[in-house]
Amino acid sequence: MNFLSYPFPNTCEITITRGGKQKKFFCESATSKVEVFQSLCYRKAREFNRPLVLIFDSPYSQNLSMIDYKFDVEQLFVNYDTDLVNKFNTLYSKKKSSLLIQGYSEFSMVILAPIGFLASQKIKLYETKITLTQRQTVEIKKWSIIK
Repeated sequence: MNFLSYPFPNTCEITITRGGKQKKFFCESATSKVEVFQSLCYRKAREFNRPLVLIFDSPYSQNLSMIDYKFDVEQLFVNYDTDLVNKFNTLYSKKKSSLLIQGYSEFSMVILAPIGFLASQKIKLYETKITLTQRQTVEIKKWSIIK
């Protein structure tokens, strides 16, 4: 099977605001449809040490992502209209490979974070705001495909 090399070349900074306090995080970002689709698949747990932000072109279209992770991941869903976290959950690793495709809509971004991120940042539904404060985009001349 072919897949994109990782970490992905684009990065971003997110700001988490809750209770008047702000904290900034430097993250890897998936900005193209193929990066969003691959997300964290094919990685090992030790290669996942900072959040991956899935950034969508449009919150009105269905954005698809493959979920076949070999480690547990926390998902934070950020509402496109309010920037508030309006859903989160934990994706648990699978003993054997099984392909699941998840569709996202009505979100400005979905953040895939290492286990413990939600608790350490005290993320609360409808109280925590997450904004994309800076993006660094690398122009890709040719994708690096791993076979």
